[in-house]
Amino acid sequence: TPLLTDFYLVVLSRENRHMKLMAIREITEIRSIAAFPDMLALFKMPDFRHKYEIVKYFAVVKDRRAVQPLMTYLLENSHDSRAMEVLEALAAIKDPSVVEPLIAFMNSSDHMEIKAKTAETLGILGDSMAAPALLSQLKKSKTITDPRTKADFQQVVASSAIALGQLKEASAVTPLINAANATGYDKSFRRSYLNSKKAAAWALGEIGDQSCLDTLKMLAETHRPARENTIYDDTEVYLAATAAIDKLTKEDGQTRPTRYVSMCGNVVPVGEIK
Repeated sequence: TPLLTDFYLVVLSRENRHMKLMAIREITEIRSIAAFPDMLALFKMPDFRHKYEIVKYFAVVKDRRAVQPLMTYLLENSHDSRAMEVLEALAAIKDPSVVEPLIAFMNSSDHMEIKAKTAETLGILGDSMAAPALLSQLKKSKTITDPRTKADFQQVVASSAIALGQLKEASAVTPLINAANATGYDKSFRRSYLNSKKAAAWALGEIGDQSCLDTLKMLAETHRPARENTIYDDTEVYLAATAAIDKLTKEDGQTRPTRYVSMCGNVVPVGEIK
């Protein structure tokens, strides 16, 4: 690896941008920590066009020296797909110093997908400082009047719910119950709401408050598949609700076999269909 690193650093120093790009990808592949100073210097160059590739490198080496440059890059690219890559890297590095600036970034962002990804990242970072801001995102859904905007916002609700579940935030129980019980939406936006209901159910199971059992039972009954072992739009909500019920009522430490449901890009184990 040292010899490979030395070779790719020589290639990285060349002016040819295609060779630079090849070197960045190879250095990322071998996860070379020794190359970090050169990669960081290149990342900081204002006119370098392939910074997004170095973001991937930062994510695999998980070096905290990359955190501040990444935050700067995030703020400079707050409305495009590059922000998603940066948030992935920050989640991988897990430096607690980014929690406060990420809260501010989430609160100010008007890009639904990026706001949702920021909430997801805050959940992964696991700092309870983020809980009030995540709760605020859950509650904000009620204030949105435009049906399409409100439906789009459900991805933020879902990511915030999962993050609050990861934080095991007890004060989130009532807002999560409200998200699980959401009604009155246009049927054309149903899938968006099913996703947030699924996330709310999972989070309630993680928090472990017995007061939400009735909500979870009603959610499971409402979204029970018409036939067992058949996938409907409601199935994942049913699975998440029944898994949460199992978690809150399990006896002798026994749990059912698990299936897996995709939540906001994360794979979360949930209970088997009964």
